[in-house]
Amino acid sequence: MMNYEKDATEKGKSNLFWGTIFLAMVIVLDTILFLKNDEFPVAVIIFTVIWIMICSLFISSGIKLIKSGGKWKITINSHAIEWKTPNPNIDESFDFRLKEIDHIETKIRKRKSTNGSMKGKISRSYSIILNNGTIQKLNENSRVSLAQVFIELERYGVKNVVNEET
Repeated sequence: MMNYEKDATEKGKSNLFWGTIFLAMVIVLDTILFLKNDEFPVAVIIFTVIWIMICSLFISSGIKLIKSGGKWKITINSHAIEWKTPNPNIDESFDFRLKEIDHIETKIRKRKSTNGSMKGKISRSYSIILNNGTIQKLNENSRVSLAQVFIELERYGVKNVVNEET
């Protein structure tokens, strides 16, 4: 049986911190560019707008997580997996009986480095596929090891399908 509990405040503070840092960086860079050129090229304006939108997502999710005061709670036993989140606007809660799960899927993407070797970035994504075809994608907002969750599910007899892409 696996029980995992993580306070959302830590993740909220992290999002708030990084969102603020990135926002400050774009403001400083734009100020320097404006002082040197007296006008902004269109590409800089587009970059700034996109960057501010990304920062606002980090900051708003951080505030929501801090205000929620909740916790991520993940429980896996021989009958079910229960995934509770502190804020359903950021991450989705679910509760599945193990017999409802057709299989779990790990996708591994290997990207080549700039020099063409296979020593590039490796990314993984994790999904739960139900018997009715519904796909529940898992994200790492909770900072739980999704690989460990899948190992636990395999221990209870759920088949893990690994797909490697290059």
